Amino acid sequence: MSTIIAYPVTPAMGTREALNAMLSHVATHDSLGYESSFVQRANHSALLADFDGIVVPVWENMATVLKVAPIVSDSANLAYLCEVLIGLCDDYPLYNDEALSNLIDEELREYVDMARDSDSPSVESIMNAIYELGDFDYNDGGVCIFIAEDDWERAVSYARANPIAE
Repeated sequence: MSTIIAYPVTPAMGTREALNAMLSHVATHDSLGYESSFVQRANHSALLADFDGIVVPVWENMATVLKVAPIVSDSANLAYLCEVLIGLCDDYPLYNDEALSNLIDEELREYVDMARDSDSPSVESIMNAIYELGDFDYNDGGVCIFIAEDDWERAVSYARANPIAE
């Protein structure tokens, strides 16, 4: 009985082509025309870091995707990459929870910095309030952060009452 990879691979593909298709499916970044999801961007950075020398970033179809490097000398790590990609395609789409958390935190920090007024509490205080109150959403297709106006006002009020020293 053979294993069927759920998404981008067909029986006619060779190993490199199949790995590249799986990488393109689970890890993209810097796209034009649409934004990659938080999971795809987190996978992109984490896979690139963990499989340095085996995967390389390539600009393709108006997005930065990962591809298997032209020459790979570490066959054991390549086999592990194959195992990881099958898991990402078939079982659970996120490779590294910490990379996703860091990415969301970075995007939220930028959002807060751009949205706050000059008389608002510090970015750290507002971010703390947003996390405490749980008043933000990053599930809008998994590509952006959104805070409703009422939730923003509530977070700013909370931040004023509970400031954090920077």
